[in-house]
Amino acid sequence: MFQVANNQVAAAAYPLISKSKVLKPFKNNLDLFISLLVRTMAISDTLYEEAETTSHTIPLISILLTWLNTMSSSPLRPIRHTSTFIALKIVTELCVQAGDISKELNLKQRQKDMEAKKGGVGPAFQKKMKDAEAKVKEVQGKKERLEEIMRDSFDT
Repeated sequence: MFQVANNQVAAAAYPLISKSKVLKPFKNNLDLFISLLVRTMAISDTLYEEAETTSHTIPLISILLTWLNTMSSSPLRPIRHTSTFIALKIVTELCVQAGDISKELNLKQRQKDMEAKKGGVGPAFQKKMKDAEAKVKEVQGKKERLEEIMRDSFDT
């Protein structure tokens, strides 16, 4: 019985590199799914949630990366292979998001500097400056959170 189970495990297909017609589109679909998942999480700010700010007990990205880390040490090679691919794809998408956030931070910083150059002393100017500073701080926080997530994914 153990030999049969062992042979089935050894013969298990690697879904990402399988030549099977059924599994052929799996890699492209998985790749697209991970890309869209990370982008959607970034757009909805779910990606930037921390344990203190989420409505759940643990942020989704932390759960996902923990799960993938566990799966990447599975005794079954196809599971290790696929989970490692997914983890690397997530990190790649996080890098893309970090690049977008860096561009956005640069833009918000320039907008804040332009507001400061215009000068002014009234309450409207003060409100504009506070709003610009708040936007810079918000984007800075997103960038720091992404860096933390990427650092955690490499450390585990």
